[in-house]
Amino acid sequence: MQSAQTELDFINSFLSEISPKSVRYGEDYLSRTLPPTRIKRVPKCAVVEQVPVAATNTIDSKEPKLQVTIKVLKPSSTFTIAGLNSSDTIHQLKQRIYQQQSSLPVNRQRLLIKGKVLTDQKSLAELSVNEGTVIHLMVTAAPATPVLGRFGVSAETEKKLSSPEFWLALEKTITDQVGETDAKLVFSKVKSSLSA
Repeated sequence: MQSAQTELDFINSFLSEISPKSVRYGEDYLSRTLPPTRIKRVPKCAVVEQVPVAATNTIDSKEPKLQVTIKVLKPSSTFTIAGLNSSDTIHQLKQRIYQQQSSLPVNRQRLLIKGKVLTDQKSLAELSVNEGTVIHLMVTAAPATPVLGRFGVSAETEKKLSSPEFWLALEKTITDQVGETDAKLVFSKVKSSLSA
């Protein structure tokens, strides 16, 4: 209790000393008036900015459309893609190329500017693609199709089907699972279906 009284005495003496002193403000000082009621603040996460549909359309229409030239290296050809926005990504450009040239699937396109490969996530603006920019297109090789055997399986599997060790292991597995009597029946059906 004693310390609280001492603290209160100190505050009162401090305030009495400074209150009679005049305060001088500079010539540029503007006094501010507080609003009569407190304004309730809305948390930032609760504020949802709604943009009218008409406003988004006007923004897009004001953005200048780009036209770029695509030079295919092999087989050699050239064509243009028009109506691009600077905010379009390289992946979107690849999709536009595929729409125009269906022989160039997106996963086989590799776009380059001055020898530098363009990544799919970057926008045209980030890569400084302007009106009339020439983009080189390399078409990567198609993935190799596996060689299939007569049963629609790979050539390696067909080789294993012709080895006696495979059939012994298969017979043992079937016997362990269903019993010896049923295993002989299942095994004969498997062998007969493969020989047909």
